[in-house]
Amino acid sequence: MTLEKLLTKGAGDDSIVSPPNPIYAAARWTATLFIVAAIGLAHRDSLHGARAALQSAAWQLDECLFVLLVGALGCLLASQVKHRQVRREAARRADEQRAARALALHDPLTGLLNRRGLQEIAAEPDAGAPRLLFLADLNEFKKVNDTHGHGVGDDVLRLFADRLRGLGGALGASGTRLGGDEFVFIASGDPDHIGEAVGRLIASPLRLNTADGLPVCVEVSAGMVQWQPGLSLDVVLHQADLAMYEAKRIGAGLCRFDGLPSSSSVRPAKHKRVFERQLAAARAPMAQICVAAVSLNRYHAAKRTLGEGFAARLFRSLREQLEAQAPALLIERLGPDSMGILFAADDIGQAMTVVETLGTLASQAQGLDGSVVEELLTVGVAGPAPASCLRETVEQAQFALDEARRTSRRHVVFDPREQHRAAQNVRLMTELRDAISGDRLALHYQPKMSCRTGEIDSFEALVRWPHAERGAISPGEFVPIAEASGDIEALTFWVIERALADWAHLDTLGMARPIYVNVSAQLVGAEGFAKRLLAMLAGQGERIGIEITETAVLSNPEHALTHLRQLANAGINIAIDDYGVGLSSLAYLKQLPATELKIDMMFITHLADSHRDPMIVRSTIDLAHGLGLRVTAEGVDKAEALTLLKIMGCDMIQGYHIAAAMPLAQLTTFMKNHDSSAEHVPDYAAQFLALVSG
Repeated sequence: MTLEKLLTKGAGDDSIVSPPNPIYAAARWTATLFIVAAIGLAHRDSLHGARAALQSAAWQLDECLFVLLVGALGCLLASQVKHRQVRREAARRADEQRAARALALHDPLTGLLNRRGLQEIAAEPDAGAPRLLFLADLNEFKKVNDTHGHGVGDDVLRLFADRLRGLGGALGASGTRLGGDEFVFIASGDPDHIGEAVGRLIASPLRLNTADGLPVCVEVSAGMVQWQPGLSLDVVLHQADLAMYEAKRIGAGLCRFDGLPSSSSVRPAKHKRVFERQLAAARAPMAQICVAAVSLNRYHAAKRTLGEGFAARLFRSLREQLEAQAPALLIERLGPDSMGILFAADDIGQAMTVVETLGTLASQAQGLDGSVVEELLTVGVAGPAPASCLRETVEQAQFALDEARRTSRRHVVFDPREQHRAAQNVRLMTELRDAISGDRLALHYQPKMSCRTGEIDSFEALVRWPHAERGAISPGEFVPIAEASGDIEALTFWVIERALADWAHLDTLGMARPIYVNVSAQLVGAEGFAKRLLAMLAGQGERIGIEITETAVLSNPEHALTHLRQLANAGINIAIDDYGVGLSSLAYLKQLPATELKIDMMFITHLADSHRDPMIVRSTIDLAHGLGLRVTAEGVDKAEALTLLKIMGCDMIQGYHIAAAMPLAQLTTFMKNHDSSAEHVPDYAAQFLALVSG
């Protein structure tokens, strides 16, 4: 949008409506007079009496018409004079509106557009050519103000504004002062051509002399991003901000946003030169260094609630506060919600003292735009180490930060053993993906027995990984890796496909029972999972059921409950697994379209020798029955527990007392040899035991 269009946009909203054109008014009056005259001539007989009366008064018809014409001309002249007055008033008001709008859209110091002007330009529809946004920042501008005064700082800002105006004239776009020492430039066209032009502007430092003859030199860093359709201005500014900080880190004038790493997976190659320039320019050499990777806990909450622009300014505000109160610290940005802090320390005790000081500084409330956000930090610490090991120390601090996030701890000191374990997990991640695609996993089945009849009611499918080198790998080790890598969906559908094939084999032997498959909480609310599962199990709902944890709906209740209802309506049975572990929410329990509830083994293992566990189990069974659910007790390893569960009214049991999980071949043997009468407790015995137990 041109500057003239921007200033005149909406200027006529409150303007005075202009009167009709005076030429049209005169023509209308003349036409009316001639029509009246024509009517009079056409009806001369009827007007004869009126004409005679006029003649008796010494008036002729042409004289009457002349008088009317003179009156019309007088009205016409008066109307034209009034029209000119109204036009002058409307023009004056339009000029005032344009002037007021110019003041509202422009920065008074530099004459560039301000944030509001930027928002109006950003709101214009894309013309089709690639739209590019540049965010430029004057490096160490605060030092200019502190050393030479704000007057010199203003001169530097005006100098850079003049450069932007010249660039805008060449490219047909306008620059914007976003605030402070940050500037924005939006242009449409060839990204390479425009990027080259902006790069030339950035490459040359801003130079001027003060009134005292002192030279001032300010370098500029900028981030470039191609504005993708559908993204808001705040999001694009945030992306450009990340690219701009990347340019500061590597000492480049201009960097282009290209999907920079997230805070939880920063690639070391991207940060090869982190702190190198600052460490080389430090006044006091550092023999032993420590690095703290710091994450802002409230960053994502502030971004969701108040917008990405606010979150980015919050991050910048905290950095400025730390720099002001602890100038000896070297600070670099590592990711959207994390920063690196480098300092000298001889041992880990000194390092943790600095970290505690950082926490004290950051715990003070930060106020921006009238909003207050309490800053709490999560910190990963690495070192002390020689300054020559800077890069490795930064990577170790980031690893410690990831570990702190994972374990919900405030501070974590880097442990090489944890890094070795993580490296092994990365290797397992690749090998697991190959094992899924190469069909090198195995499926075991654990029977679930009916307490009332002693018959096998169903099976739970449990995946196993017989590793060629490491032997059997526990699901507790590789399932979390699959969830972290995103391979959990492929793993789940591998289990379902194998379970369907095994069900068909059991059906030929007359041993078919419903097979329940565990579904990760990540998949319950995931878009597309329920649709794919429904397509796979169409018409086979009686063969396969799913087991989910009660917390599966907590992260995305609306989608999770919708997907589960779709599965239940298709005839797929749903069991709530591990009930009682973690957060047991009755609010979600009553909404889940489940048919079965499984009590976790932690309440069953000591059922026969505990005073509290029987009360919890009995009340849970009553609650589930009240909601219309069948109850399965997991981890039944003793005959005493089996007897008590039957007395309490439990519907099914599962555990080593019945059978451990076994391959399909062993399962068929178990089914052939299973004697349901041996596990049946007669009704009179159950009544007697209930009477004895009081």
